[in-house]
Amino acid sequence: MKKSEWLKKLWLPLLIVLVMFAVSLFVYPRLPERVPTHWGISGEPDGWSGPEFAAFFAPCLTLFMLTLMAVIPFIDPRRENVERFAGIYSLILTAIIAFMALIHFTVLASGLGYRVPVSRVVDISLGLLFVLIGNYLTKVKPNYFIGIRTPWTLENETVWRKTHRVGGYAFVGGGLLIIVGSFLPPTWSFALMIAVTVVITVGTAVYSYRLFKKEQAKN
Repeated sequence: MKKSEWLKKLWLPLLIVLVMFAVSLFVYPRLPERVPTHWGISGEPDGWSGPEFAAFFAPCLTLFMLTLMAVIPFIDPRRENVERFAGIYSLILTAIIAFMALIHFTVLASGLGYRVPVSRVVDISLGLLFVLIGNYLTKVKPNYFIGIRTPWTLENETVWRKTHRVGGYAFVGGGLLIIVGSFLPPTWSFALMIAVTVVITVGTAVYSYRLFKKEQAKN
């Protein structure tokens, strides 16, 4: 894949990052000396930062993430596979960047004094991200950076394909659970989000291992 073709696919995530910086520059003079930047499981803020950190850390981190993920297709040992799902890759990348932007704007709004249900915004946006990833997970080809990367999926393409099919359902179902759980009390919704994430992570890893053993037995 030519670099020029790949860069054309990154215009939207790059635009989102630029909007993050623009909004931060606009609201920075209006931010108080202490801005809430962390919320506990109760949904109440329990950590504060200065206006500089609150305004510019997330945009800088997101720009770093975008730069790193933009380079990955050219350094992955299986980059020919990455080229086969470049459109899906850019879509997932855009969704992740949009998620980061939404969380950043939520923090800024809270710092400006608006009453924002931060935990609910995080849960719903994370749930939507899971649903989107789950819908496209089966189109991700074997590579070292994107997808369910266990020693067993990377070793066997059949294991990769079957694990990502099951993982797709898991991500969609888990994302919907997180969205529904966002309307529970914050402590419960947080516990559900953690539980769903752990179950998907551990479950897909165990499933890929068992599939690998079955494939070995066949051969």
